[in-house]
Amino acid sequence: MAKKRHDIIEIDLYIDRHDTAEGRYYTVKNDPLINANEKLWSVTTILDRTASKSSLDNYKKKQMLVALLEEFAPEIPYAATLKSAYGKATGERPDYIKFTFDGNLGDVFTRIRNNSENDMKQKGEWGSLAHEIVAEYLQGKNIETKLQEQEQEVKTSVLNFQDWLSNEGKNIHWQPANIEKTVYHPVEKFAGTADAIGIEDDEYIVIDWKTGYAGTESKLQIAALAGAWNYHNPRAKITRGYVVQIPREKEQPYKIFPVNNLEEIYEGFLNALKLFTTKRTIEGLDNE
Repeated sequence: MAKKRHDIIEIDLYIDRHDTAEGRYYTVKNDPLINANEKLWSVTTILDRTASKSSLDNYKKKQMLVALLEEFAPEIPYAATLKSAYGKATGERPDYIKFTFDGNLGDVFTRIRNNSENDMKQKGEWGSLAHEIVAEYLQGKNIETKLQEQEQEVKTSVLNFQDWLSNEGKNIHWQPANIEKTVYHPVEKFAGTADAIGIEDDEYIVIDWKTGYAGTESKLQIAALAGAWNYHNPRAKITRGYVVQIPREKEQPYKIFPVNNLEEIYEGFLNALKLFTTKRTIEGLDNE
């Protein structure tokens, strides 16, 4: 029999989120183990500062290489350019496009870096919108009008999610209160927001959607969120989860990455947390 809502301790009623230049952190009220202004750094910020992201680094290098070719190649097929892939339609497109070099090398690399950063920012915005719409969908809200207003990349991610939900996710029970669920650990001093915590086979599971790549740190993220949840809910522990990749590209179907052995992976996250804390101490960032 599936666990009932009253079995769960509601811990997100007293949490406030803060987004700063340093990263994201949370503050918690009404917890005797936490000072009112104490910063609980987010799981994503901790992993962004400590975990290896080789897949993302390789992706950035590939984008930079393509951009370099666009700058210096005398003539390449327009369909092979980043502008074709990510630019907005503004009329007829040529079969080929010619590039010329008209500046110093520093200007070229600055332009390439800026284009790469704008590309990553755009993808981040698409991902945030897709997450928002998926959350509303799981909460039972009508998303059709909002979805139709989005760019195709956002629509594709949401459609990939719905495809996953109607297949592998069809036996998961969703509770609206556990969509975009914020959890924290008062002893280890970290917090984060799970895309969803559901019930499958009478067990609680944590799920994270990725519209882009899903690297090793995704599993660490799942384990950290489970660890924070389990601290408050020892009778309804999470022992497994999923990372579900819902790509923006039509030709790429969704992918599922089961995450088991959460206790072992959680130890890996705690090591990352210690490194994060040590780095901030060495740099004098917490000596306020």
